[in-house]
Amino acid sequence: MRIPRHMLRDRITFEPYAAGGSRGPGYADPVGPVHASVQATTRLVMNPEGNEEVAAYVVLVRPELDIPMLSRVAIGAQAYRVLQAAPMPDEFRPTHQELVLGRLP
Repeated sequence: MRIPRHMLRDRITFEPYAAGGSRGPGYADPVGPVHASVQATTRLVMNPEGNEEVAAYVVLVRPELDIPMLSRVAIGAQAYRVLQAAPMPDEFRPTHQELVLGRLP
């Protein structure tokens, strides 16, 4: 069972991470706006580079959206990057995807 749409009251836009190159990270075309649940947080997480970083938001989206780590996510006019992305409760029968967002470096 997927997360119900009435729980996804916010909207986000995201640019999936494509690849890193000599000019920095590359991103695919923006997708959205999509329904999401955006929750402010201040927790310490490990970023993809292996360093500790303070997360700014936890975002819940439908499981069929493929939002990989290091993607850019726009909440309103502010952009963030995905520090962690995981299907919940597990990858065999996900109800939603949980994204942990941090500020862009």
